[in-house]
Amino acid sequence: IFDLNQILTIPSLEPLLYGLFNPYGFHNTLDLLNLCKAQSGKFLENSKFRLVKDRQTLMLQDKSKTKPTGIPKIEYDAPKQEDALQIEIPKYLLNADLTVRKWQNGDYFYPAGFHGKKKFSAYFRDEKLSIIEKERVWILCCGDDLVWVIGLRRDKRYIGESKDKNIRRITIHL
Repeated sequence: IFDLNQILTIPSLEPLLYGLFNPYGFHNTLDLLNLCKAQSGKFLENSKFRLVKDRQTLMLQDKSKTKPTGIPKIEYDAPKQEDALQIEIPKYLLNADLTVRKWQNGDYFYPAGFHGKKKFSAYFRDEKLSIIEKERVWILCCGDDLVWVIGLRRDKRYIGESKDKNIRRITIHL
């Protein structure tokens, strides 16, 4: 991660950008300058690396380490695991099959601790997730409802009450 607030104070920016990013295959200083001034979400990429503008940073991502590893596996009623992502949901709230998928534009949920519904794009912006972090987000769904931004925030409609005894523990293996 490269801080643009610091980089943009350098008077001779072109040689610095070339020196920083040439080893990663980014040789065109004009493209690098434009990326520094672009809006968040813009990027340059080659066969091995992606350089992403995210707010006031440039994020260098090794593409070989970001290959999808498949859809996460759902396990039901496993014992509590310290190193696993788990959520407990009252069984009476689970009226459809559970699935895991990536988030999509237009998705929304009712985040716990928030009044009303919220689009994921607004939630991610408020949580200050980088573009790379957003790409890694998985969603647990019950039918068409979005139940849990896995590892981040659950939908309040799927919390239940403290007196609920018939609970289903959902474990997600990423």
